[in-house]
Amino acid sequence: MTSEQHQHWMQHALELAAQARGRTTPNPMVGSVIVAPDGTLLSEGYHRRAGEAHGEVDALRKLDNGKAPGATLYVNLEPCCHFGRTPPCTEALIASGVSHVVVGIQDPNPKVNGQGIQQLRDAGITVTVGILEDACRDLNMPYFTHIQHHRPMVSLKAAMSLDGNIATHTGDARWLSSKDARRWAHVMRDRVDAILVGANTVTLDDPALNVRHVEGKDPIRVVMDSKLRAPLTSQLYQSPLAEGTWVFTTEAADPQAHQALTAQGVRVVTLPADEDGHVSVEAALQYLNEQKLIHLLVEGGGHIHGSFLRARLVDRVHFVMTPWVIGNNGRPAFHFDGPDLLAQCMQLRDVRTTPLGPDILVEGTPFWDT
Repeated sequence: MTSEQHQHWMQHALELAAQARGRTTPNPMVGSVIVAPDGTLLSEGYHRRAGEAHGEVDALRKLDNGKAPGATLYVNLEPCCHFGRTPPCTEALIASGVSHVVVGIQDPNPKVNGQGIQQLRDAGITVTVGILEDACRDLNMPYFTHIQHHRPMVSLKAAMSLDGNIATHTGDARWLSSKDARRWAHVMRDRVDAILVGANTVTLDDPALNVRHVEGKDPIRVVMDSKLRAPLTSQLYQSPLAEGTWVFTTEAADPQAHQALTAQGVRVVTLPADEDGHVSVEAALQYLNEQKLIHLLVEGGGHIHGSFLRARLVDRVHFVMTPWVIGNNGRPAFHFDGPDLLAQCMQLRDVRTTPLGPDILVEGTPFWDT
């Protein structure tokens, strides 16, 4: 097949994989397409959630006896070659009779990491690697971050005025962003494993942090509260939201509040503090990673945003710019001391803008020159 045909079918595999966005944790999203020697589509499939069939096997099961002699199979991530919750995909591919496997990107998991590709080649199957590689990596960036950096991917979302505020000085922010922007934000919540805010946000806004404007699943709700000072009457700490709410705190926490939150069904986790006495961002990410949560949405206030940016632990930003001007006594979207020189400030690359009603969504990948 031609390079254009390879890209066409790989793009289709990516679209199939993306149907399970936010559902496969801690596994990657995988889509697969099986094409006959004459170029016609034989079957397709994707991995729906952890514990169920991987994309390659899902596609093969739709064929007679799982056989596809002489066919080409496209998959956006290297087939697994080890036993986990399911058997190795390489065994199913070898048994199917496919003659060619086209892989989008190699799996960085040490249990795979080229070994799946080698097993297929050792069995006489032609393997092509690197079709739409960047797109394949981008789709599974939470998984790649989890495997390679041993922490969740961090996406930071903030809706702000044109002068960089998230609320007036009284805390009024309803409604700073439009209905279209709020709906987009809830789609985002559905796609992540956990959403994180700080004690100030809980105290001032009393958020629910669940999915409401679209159909979807609720993320784990995380509150960073070093002294457990947020009100125990907050709706996050009441049924039914208490189950699925985690509070990260420090040794300086009020023991009575700790006991009360636990009694209300909230998971309270004591973590190391940073030099300022706040919950360590690094420790929070390590704990989430240990719980096999691979995509975190930070949607807090200026102090929380500043903590993650100062630590340079933000992988993607999503800024909703709204047509308001609040003034210099508003609540800033980012609260941290910046560097002396512009060249030392955070910048964005791979910037994309999208209209959301009257608002503009600005997305990008943060980077620092120093």
